[in-house]
Amino acid sequence: MIVLAKAMVCTHHIEAPMTASNVDRAAISADLERVRQDFHHLLHTVRDDEWDKPTTETRWTNEQLLFHMVFGYMIAQRLLILARMFDRLPDSASRTFARLLNAATTAFHAINYHGSCLAARVYNRHRMGGRGSRAPSSQMST
Repeated sequence: MIVLAKAMVCTHHIEAPMTASNVDRAAISADLERVRQDFHHLLHTVRDDEWDKPTTETRWTNEQLLFHMVFGYMIAQRLLILARMFDRLPDSASRTFARLLNAATTAFHAINYHGSCLAARVYNRHRMGGRGSRAPSSQMST
């Protein structure tokens, strides 16, 4: 399943710094649609006995990894708002925030791992289907 999960990652690459004039929204939307389709393919093709098996490259089970990826799509829109806010602030504010994030990396990794383990018990593959249908398409609305 890890190979299929990797296929869900967006593949759109931007060579130059991103500005409103060089963002190819159609390409990004197409990429997000592909991710949505890959997500539903995973939900429908992975056998019930495979969801609790460990992945080959992480400490998560297949279901925990899928939750982690869906949750990433769910918070991406909020992170865009944060990025826009920092874009309006002086560079020193961004540097200070980056130092804070770097200092919290170890704690973040622990929370990220254990949070996904616990959350996948409640927000499992049966509940993810609806969110997976909405999350990528909503990313382009902001």
